[in-house]
Amino acid sequence: MGSRGALCRLAPKRLRRTLVGVVAVAAISFVFAGTVGAGTTTTSTTPVTPAAAPDPIGPFGYTNGPVFAGGGAPTCRFYKVALGNGVAEELGTGLPCADGYTFNGQGVLYAYTSPIVRGTPSNNSKLVTVNLANGAQTIVGDMGHVYFDGGMTFDKDGNLWLYADTNDQSCSGQSCLYSVNAQTGATTLVGDDDEFLATGLAANCSTVYATGAILDGVFTADALWTVNTGTGDVTEVGSGLGLNLFTSGLDFASDGTLYTIGSPATTGPLVNAPRTATVNTTTGVASNPQTWTSDDPVPGFVNGLAVSGLSCSTPAPPAPPAIQPTFTG
Repeated sequence: MGSRGALCRLAPKRLRRTLVGVVAVAAISFVFAGTVGAGTTTTSTTPVTPAAAPDPIGPFGYTNGPVFAGGGAPTCRFYKVALGNGVAEELGTGLPCADGYTFNGQGVLYAYTSPIVRGTPSNNSKLVTVNLANGAQTIVGDMGHVYFDGGMTFDKDGNLWLYADTNDQSCSGQSCLYSVNAQTGATTLVGDDDEFLATGLAANCSTVYATGAILDGVFTADALWTVNTGTGDVTEVGSGLGLNLFTSGLDFASDGTLYTIGSPATTGPLVNAPRTATVNTTTGVASNPQTWTSDDPVPGFVNGLAVSGLSCSTPAPPAPPAIQPTFTG
């Protein structure tokens, strides 16, 4: 592919993340502004703390995101979110930002570190395991490149897949599918589907799914896709989620329900308070959206969603045919 195609893909993707962050900063700064005296205003650097949240309704997922307060590049906070009604609890602060949250079959939470601003990152992404109590990360290994927006999941066979935007020159500035060595963090390029931007990845016992959009110079609405893990090709399910949402995570609950998480492309107070929704794997349509509520500061946006580890039981072998007795006369 030529450089023009790469530039068309890169521009919308960079705009996508940057725009969400800028709008979040602007909106929250506006909320903080207040009148002190005649003709005098001030801006607080204290994060917004919403009103008391109701009791959470499961199932529960894990994610992370920055709370914009003041200036500078923020660190991320680790959250547990009730997908039944959007109630979230902050479990950890001051953490490296991550994406691609996913459980393995033994209930260990994995993720990859990912910068929330583009620039020129000085360090490659790291594959990490995550402490469920506080979000603390333990490095498994270096992943060889920097990975930005994307998703990661274990499939039914225990293989770990990453579909993400990256600085890998072999990927030509687009989202690409990689296999990941869960013991070392090493990644191997599999392939891509021209113009596809992946934002989340999840697997059930038959299929690997992604959320994302086809970008050809113009942003189109996020949709659900199936992923060919042999080539990186994707196939759209239906014609879009039907949500005004920048998706940023995807995972199945233990009952087989597929959930997505993201930030709304709307305006108003707490403009980027995240939302969750369920996704129909047959039609690709999302429903039951829930807006994030919390007693803790609300993140400007979130990345990644892990709900449950995948357990695919092996069917029992068929019973051997009954042996008929042999009679002799």
